[in-house]
Amino acid sequence: MQQISQSSEDNALRVAVSNMCYAACTENDIKFLRSRVASRLHGHPTLSDPTYRNILVLTAWNSQKDRLNEIGCCHFAEDTRQTLTNFYSIDSIATEDLGRKKRKQRVKKKACNAGNMHINLQKALCNHIPGKLSLCKGMPVMIRNNDAMELCITKGQEGFLVDRDSITGPFDQLVLDTVYIQLDKLPKDIQIAGLPLNVIPMPRSNISVQCQLLDDSFVKINDQQEKQEWSMSWI
Repeated sequence: MQQISQSSEDNALRVAVSNMCYAACTENDIKFLRSRVASRLHGHPTLSDPTYRNILVLTAWNSQKDRLNEIGCCHFAEDTRQTLTNFYSIDSIATEDLGRKKRKQRVKKKACNAGNMHINLQKALCNHIPGKLSLCKGMPVMIRNNDAMELCITKGQEGFLVDRDSITGPFDQLVLDTVYIQLDKLPKDIQIAGLPLNVIPMPRSNISVQCQLLDDSFVKINDQQEKQEWSMSWI
């Protein structure tokens, strides 16, 4: 995502973060950083301010990010008086490589067992690819990959969920087919035929996921799921 403007505070933050990387913060850097600590003191930002209700939260660990996203989705649905809809991935056990002969052994696909396993595991045990997504319209989204730079579909680009298409999976589960995202704070407007201004389609994709089971063993599954980040937090 490109920054299209910069305030004096933005510049002070950039300088402070740059100096932090080299353990070379100045007194001005420390003074500025302390002024941004959330508290109830006068002149300090407070997290109860509506401005900060749905902003991104930088976390040290992916597990913290995942939990904040779960809580944030529930809060967003309550604030907007909507009901979250659960969408599930289509999973199957991946085939295994047989070594020198470069052949793949065909493994009977156990989509039902693989799907249940994926849904019940924490995201940290599945490379942070969720087996279930809980969504509603208007929810903030962050693009995870550089999919189409000419359309501003780049890693870190923010947007909002405006609509989605879904299908019924092989075990009667609701599966996301395509999500439609309205990109926000773009350096330029984009127009895709048949869609409103700055709205892009993001289809589900096939992902190979290495899952760590509760007995510490590993299994690789093929996962069909949306890979965007529902951006209540970011790492």
